[in-house]
Amino acid sequence: MNVNIIDPKDIKIPKSTNDIDELIQNLKHVSQRNPDYDKLERTYYDAINIFPIFRIQVSTKELEEIPIFRTRPYKDIDENDIFNPSQFGAPPINEDCGIGRANWKCRNVFYGSDQIETSVAETKRYYEGEEFYISKWSFDQSGIEKYNHIDVRILTKTDIPKENILYNISQSFSEQVKQSFKLFSSSQQKIISYLNDRICELYLSDEDGVYPVTAFIADRQLYNANNTKEKIIFPILLYPSIENNFRSCNFAIHPLFVNNYMNLDALAHMKVVRLSNGKFNHQIVKVGKRISPSTVEWYHLNPNIDKATWLIQTVMCGVTERILYQFDGKDNEFEIEDLDESFPKMVNQYLFTNKNSIMESITIPDMDFKDALSLTHKFSLIGKDKNTEPIKCIRLIVTVLIQIPVEYSPIMN
Repeated sequence: MNVNIIDPKDIKIPKSTNDIDELIQNLKHVSQRNPDYDKLERTYYDAINIFPIFRIQVSTKELEEIPIFRTRPYKDIDENDIFNPSQFGAPPINEDCGIGRANWKCRNVFYGSDQIETSVAETKRYYEGEEFYISKWSFDQSGIEKYNHIDVRILTKTDIPKENILYNISQSFSEQVKQSFKLFSSSQQKIISYLNDRICELYLSDEDGVYPVTAFIADRQLYNANNTKEKIIFPILLYPSIENNFRSCNFAIHPLFVNNYMNLDALAHMKVVRLSNGKFNHQIVKVGKRISPSTVEWYHLNPNIDKATWLIQTVMCGVTERILYQFDGKDNEFEIEDLDESFPKMVNQYLFTNKNSIMESITIPDMDFKDALSLTHKFSLIGKDKNTEPIKCIRLIVTVLIQIPVEYSPIMN
């Protein structure tokens, strides 16, 4: 990745962090009630005439490793339209979809996330019984070659979790400030860094009046900076997600870039079947794949749990957390000297008794068409410790890998 160097010539910067705080408050005030793009623009540029949002050049090879998931509520798409791929792609540029976190009215963007769960959570409709369409996207390597690299605008802070794909970038954040603004004074660098933090905080807030401000800032990056239809110069804005404590990222992508350089790889229709501690399990209703630019084929999944196979991965003592068994990948032998020989039968009985709840726990592994669905399942059992006299019962935490054969039956259009 390369960092863009900014020339300080003719750059206007506030004198203190207090001036930055005042700017943010003024922007929020202007965005209340009837947001006006021109007023937001004047308010911002009266204080500062640059956006300290870092531009990082990402190679097309690096983009290959990033999956992007997009979610649309089931109720938003007519059942007769699900065979049309355009229903799951970027919205029409000039259609009035209102103001979103990263789009102004009639200046739409393609929203996506790097995790399925985050993509669903961002709809703010994740409650039991709700249904969604999830699409999986990738970058078209054959078409994107003309770019050599992609200029990605990134909003990040230094305190995001390691699971976030922005973590490595965020850890070098201060160094990026120094590199990008190395021609500026140290006091100016601190003010610019502070403004970046305040802008990032806006994208991580659901406070009233914030969306017009963040939409204006995103529009300046994705639309005003792109003045050619042949090649979108700055196609992607990347920012942490507020919906899962910043462990994953959201993408706002220019629609023309999506249409020209991204592929729709897979589709799934899922239903929320259970909520627990703010998290959800989801059941797959059907899966789809695009077979031509204008056609999606959909299939019902017919999993056969009665023919499921399982492999115990680990067995842990529920009291001491000592690992009693761990599969080494060489064979399927299951032997734990400390446990009674009836243990495998207990596992089989558990799987049979709980097959309905297990089916509800099946997630969308890769959203591709496989001969079997894979599920890692953890549960608690009581086993007998043969090394004690008399024999004692101990609580065990068992993790098994379940392979469930599945057949696909086409759904007629």
